[in-house]
Amino acid sequence: MEKNISKTLILAIILAFFCLTLVACASENRLLSLEDGYGEEEYSSLTAIPKKSDIALPKELAANVSARYKFGLQIFNGSKFVDAFENASFFNPNKPTIFYAHGMGCNGTFNNPVDYRNAGYNCFSFFWGAYADEEYLKFSTLAEKVWARDYTKRFLTDEKKWVTPETDSGYSLTEIYAAYVIDFLSNNGGAQNSNLIFCGHSYGGMLSVALTSYLLEAYKSGLIGAEYLPDELTLFDPFFLPGESGYHTRWLNDKVNDSENSAGYLTTVTSILKESRRAGVAVSLIRTSDFIAMPAEMPDKENYKELLASTVYVHGYGVALFSSSPDSLSDGHNYGAMWPVYRKTTFYDENAEGELAFNFTNPYEILFARNGTRYEIDFKKTPFDYEDDAMASSNITSAKIAGFVYFDKNGNGKLDEKISSHIRDVKVTLSGNGTEKEFVTSLNGYFEFDVTPGEYTVKIALNGDLLVAEDSAIITVSNEKQLSIHNFGVKKQ
Repeated sequence: MEKNISKTLILAIILAFFCLTLVACASENRLLSLEDGYGEEEYSSLTAIPKKSDIALPKELAANVSARYKFGLQIFNGSKFVDAFENASFFNPNKPTIFYAHGMGCNGTFNNPVDYRNAGYNCFSFFWGAYADEEYLKFSTLAEKVWARDYTKRFLTDEKKWVTPETDSGYSLTEIYAAYVIDFLSNNGGAQNSNLIFCGHSYGGMLSVALTSYLLEAYKSGLIGAEYLPDELTLFDPFFLPGESGYHTRWLNDKVNDSENSAGYLTTVTSILKESRRAGVAVSLIRTSDFIAMPAEMPDKENYKELLASTVYVHGYGVALFSSSPDSLSDGHNYGAMWPVYRKTTFYDENAEGELAFNFTNPYEILFARNGTRYEIDFKKTPFDYEDDAMASSNITSAKIAGFVYFDKNGNGKLDEKISSHIRDVKVTLSGNGTEKEFVTSLNGYFEFDVTPGEYTVKIALNGDLLVAEDSAIITVSNEKQLSIHNFGVKKQ
């Protein structure tokens, strides 16, 4: 009988060890953040991405040297934009990095890069003016140039002569832009530590949307790491322009646009913005010209509203549709290109004392938490005087407690890691003021609770292989529109 007991005990111990091993393996392989994978249910048809060296530029385009038509990725060196790959020493991989895409016919730069650089940003601009400076009746071909695969893209030379190459690389401008960004960051240690901000003006906004979409699909396919995904996507007075005909986009494996159905184009862009937010990207849209919004808003108001609801939407009014002077604030569309300047300026919501209203100096998590919020700006039409402008939200209906659960890799207790560090599947509970709620973080590691004024306790529940310095926080909400942010930094054992 003792032998049977001994055998039973030994078998029990072996079984227990086996079960613990399985649990440990399951815990080790569990998807915790974007660094561990997107999810088995996700699928992308993208099978390969080009490197910069794979893309042969037409010789006439490569010969361009003018600021307006020189093609490629440039970095600001403190006084001017220069070729990024030839001047990589001006890049600091430990600083936040801005990639800016200009609009139609612009010369590639954004306003006040000196202020950004002095504030600690790496400033890049993607020069694509040779393709973007299209004739008025051919504006719609920009969509094909940005989105379409196997599309022959005509361009301008320094002599302002149009060239349609006999052979084209077959890559869209988005794929080319992405190859430049990926190659530069991978060659210069910039993807791991530097927060990335993608932004664009006019149709450069669409190029930035397409770039974000492309990188998400490349990540889901296992072709790049999550560190190449942007933390923020900002659209400055974007121009939503359908193309001339139906076309195919390699990384979406489907038609993006039907010339007779603008809803298809807006639906695709909206789905990209929603997918970006799901991954943790904070999306903002600044509208400074109602005229530029017309191609999207007039034929398809409902889809356009849904698109705006997928962003932090800032609408400027008191700005004329057309400009009589390029230096006047009446030029609403060009004023949209100046919006990066507002990172220096703080706005407060006039309707809610203490509320952290939208502005570009706010931390990433505030931009993310204000998704779906509409802000109205009254420009006082004082050229280059931003302090007299007024901003107020128009649709905030309750106070909110929000934040992220993330891996605090550097141990400083701040959310300064990239979105790839956000942790999914963590239960967050809220109690107090007669309320009990819970929220389970998804892919982006984000949680939020709509609340009324009062005192609350927010707490997270972690499994055994994760540690947190403090698993709860007491938060006091003083007014009906207040946004209170609290993040939980976590470490692995």
